[in-house]
Amino acid sequence: MTAPVAPSSGSLRAQVGQLRRDVARTADQLAKGAVALEQAQARHAALIQAQSRASQGVDAARTDAWQSRTRLHMLARQAYMGSALPALPLVLTRDLGAVANLAYLHRSLDRVGAEQQQV
Repeated sequence: MTAPVAPSSGSLRAQVGQLRRDVARTADQLAKGAVALEQAQARHAALIQAQSRASQGVDAARTDAWQSRTRLHMLARQAYMGSALPALPLVLTRDLGAVANLAYLHRSLDRVGAEQQQV
């Protein structure tokens, strides 16, 4: 049986040097990963805030559209009776604007939802 051969000091130094380079490379990769994680978390938080704002906007637009619908029904009843005809064009313009705003907010909410799914 032969006795095991101890590695030379040069070989040990080379191994220690390689380990140091590996540790430095791993530490660099971890730092880059931490930065990427922070950026992803910030984007995610921004998307959640955007979705919340869009939801609030849609809720407000729904309320506005419901109020517009109620006004239109009231005006239709008054127009049938002949008392609301002079004010009808102004009210219709405002109420059609509310409906257009609701459609825009729905598209915005859909876009924010799609962006959030991509993250």
